[in-house]
Amino acid sequence: MIRVDKLCLWHGPRVIFRNVSFEVPKGQTLALLGASGSGKTSLARLLLGVLPGRHVDMVDQNGDGFSWSGRAEVLGVDMLRAPRADQRKLRRTGLSLIVQALSDALNPHQTVLQHVVELLPNSRRRTSLALLLCKRFNIPERILHRYPATLSGGEIQRVLTALALARDPQVLILDEPTAALDHSNRTLAVAALSAGQAQRSQLLITHDLDLAGQMADRMVILHDRQLVERGAAVEMLMQPDRRAMVCRPCTTAPRGIAPLVPRPEPLPTSPPGLVVQNLSYRQAGTQVLRDISIAVRPGRCLAVFGQSGGGKSTLARLLCGYEPLQKGRILWRPRNDAQPRICHPQELALVAQHPHRAMARHMSVGDVLHDAQRLFRRLGRAGRDIDIAGLMGRVGLPHSSAFLSQRAADLSGGEAQRLIIARALLSRPLCMIADEPTASLDSDTRDTILNLFRRLMAQEQLALIVFTHDPKVAVALGHDIRFLSKGQLRLSPSDVAA
Repeated sequence: MIRVDKLCLWHGPRVIFRNVSFEVPKGQTLALLGASGSGKTSLARLLLGVLPGRHVDMVDQNGDGFSWSGRAEVLGVDMLRAPRADQRKLRRTGLSLIVQALSDALNPHQTVLQHVVELLPNSRRRTSLALLLCKRFNIPERILHRYPATLSGGEIQRVLTALALARDPQVLILDEPTAALDHSNRTLAVAALSAGQAQRSQLLITHDLDLAGQMADRMVILHDRQLVERGAAVEMLMQPDRRAMVCRPCTTAPRGIAPLVPRPEPLPTSPPGLVVQNLSYRQAGTQVLRDISIAVRPGRCLAVFGQSGGGKSTLARLLCGYEPLQKGRILWRPRNDAQPRICHPQELALVAQHPHRAMARHMSVGDVLHDAQRLFRRLGRAGRDIDIAGLMGRVGLPHSSAFLSQRAADLSGGEAQRLIIARALLSRPLCMIADEPTASLDSDTRDTILNLFRRLMAQEQLALIVFTHDPKVAVALGHDIRFLSKGQLRLSPSDVAA
């Protein structure tokens, strides 16, 4: 049902991948694994017929944008050459996608229920059928009449799963389908995706070996611009060299986290830093946050751990001024004996959960940084010059002219997240607010980011608040850990990593 033959992809003269070939028959799931930025998502967009570019016989050394050669057939239709009308018909009937870039997948002007109703055929029972579908995919009633901008990453992912499976597609492409989910919602998502699996073919694009082991019959690994390994999922997961190719952490480290730089030990005289007093927030008549009070000293990290939909992103946006304060104060105390002053939003930097939503997709990587530099300079938060090479090196991104000229829309999830962190650092923030900063990253890139955060705390005395549903990330970064439950911050159980 999916057949890819000698597929090559270029961006300008740069090779993304070459000579990729595989088949996915009905009733099977093939896992395509590879590090962030290896071209997995671009391959998915080719199969859907939505990657902008052109078919060529050989690479154009003077060209720009995407170009490709080879064949990519879905249900007998070559998505690289078929007329647009045929591609659209296939996407409406037999082919569905659950995407990685959550921010672009839903209409911002429609509620959750309107999205589901729109998919169903006209009938008097349309709304009742939509409600049944929402219940089937664990979409709670409280979000049915809300808009995408008010949803958490996990809630959006559940909606996308329901929309993708509503018409029982013959082919399903899954691009990091559980990256934004906590453990309990991930289990529900895997169960939903496994139901009916025998009646369709599935391509699972991921850097998560655990997920591949749960869902896939076979695996292929995209490494160094080509498919280097293929075989039965169970057999490949048993081989350490295969696991290393997709950046599995060292087995001597705590599960899910590779060895990191030593945890910084703040000086005893560190001032209190960020002080949040009695913050409360209501949304659509619901008390989302209640009487939140925290203090984060320079050089330390507060990890806020909680399930998807628990209010973590709302609290992050309130701290950074993206939502108006209804009750409470956000202060900064410069030293031990000083009176706290009002902390202005521009003194805090947000690393957003959905990086593609946080920047203009049409801008180049270099333009994203220079545009932010101009804004921060007007606010008095940045110097006149940018050390592009140093900044990109700190977050693990290349600083070549080819990469800096690449569109933000063409970045992988991991590359986009690192670019957002680089942009945040331009403002020289007093405190960085990181909302699920590693959810879309492979383990090697994740460890680079965690190391970066620790270095910033140790070397620059940056205060850090990390919101996460991953207990291992909370334990790896947090000097203090709090659990966000029912709108209140509570002491986490001591066995949070268990």
